Formats: sequence, structure tokens, C-alpha cells
Amino acid sequence: MARDSDNAQALVDSIVYVGDKGSTLPTDTTTAVDAAFSDVGWLTDAGLGESGSTNTNVKRGVNGSPIKTIKTDDDSSFTFECYERNAVTMGLIRPGSTPTTATGVTTTNVKSNLASNEKAFVLHYDFGAWKRRVAIARGEAFLTGTIQDKPGDLAVLQFRIDCYPASDGTKYIDITDNAAEAVA
Repeated sequence: MARDSDNAQALVDSIVYVGDKGSTLPTDTTTAVDAAFSDVGWLTDAGLGESGSTNTNVKRGVNGSPIKTIKTDDDSSFTFECYERNAVTMGLIRPGSTPTTATGVTTTNVKSNLASNEKAFVLHYDFGAWKRRVAIARGEAFLTGTIQDKPGDLAVLQFRIDCYPASDGTKYIDITDNAAEAVA
């Protein structure tokens, strides 16, 4: 394949949407995301990260030669950082907690984070000339950094979304309108 500088694009904007598990996922990059999803708010300039790892078990013959490599698991995750403390981000940090509001004061009875907090996620990437969406039917977001409030600075909330397989084995759906990304 020849080099093509058009395939190197800078991210213009990105949005992370969170919805209840079972919410309708997008099937293209341009249709509005279902109203069941909420935007987490302003993301930092760290953008959206993606990582995957596969663990293997190498089976060897009596002389030590590798015979077969067996995949034992496949982990897929995405990361994002945001500035906003809002109902969506606090719901990811404190799953199952119950906020109550009275006379302008909110009190939250914070529960242990041991309960599953599975959600549906849509990650929207805008590269200007083309767009990408990652639709995650079953995932869970975990706070990965320390929230530190400093005078005169914005706090950063760092999250990792772990993807869990749906009933058909699909971990997430990668939707793009960039023809250069089509897998041959």
C-alpha cells in the first residue's frame, strides 16, 4: 500500500455517551445518538485512548518446540479523561449511590463500588473529513486516577471502559466512514 498523508488525520472533537445497558446503539456515524444516552461533558485534550491485549498459552512438544499457541483471553478497553463533575460522571464513579436534593443542597449516600455498573457506551470521534463511532453494548467504566482539586486548576476525571462480550461474542462495534480503514 502506498503512503497517503490523508490517512493521518488530527482529532477535531470527541464525545463519550453513556446509556443504560440495552439502549439502542448507533449504526452509522451521522445519525443522532439515541436520547437514552447522556454526554459526559468536556473531555480533556488527552482524547480517547484504545488498548487491547491478548494473553496466550504456548503448547510445546517434548523437545521444547512450540506446537500451538492458544489464546486464553482478549481484553479490549478504551480510556478518556473529562473535566466535568456532573450526574453522568458521578454515576460512573459512584454506582448505585442515591443522590437527594433539597433546597439547593445535594446529599449522596455513597455505596460500596462492588456492584456491577454495566452500561452501554458510544464513543464519537470527529476527524473533520471523516468520523468514527465505537458502540459498546456491555461495558463498565472505572475511575483510574486520583481526583485532585487544586486551587486555580481544573480537576481531571480519568476513566477506563472495559468491554464485555454480548451474547453473540461481539465486544464492540467499530463504525467509520473512512474508506481507508476498511480491512481487506
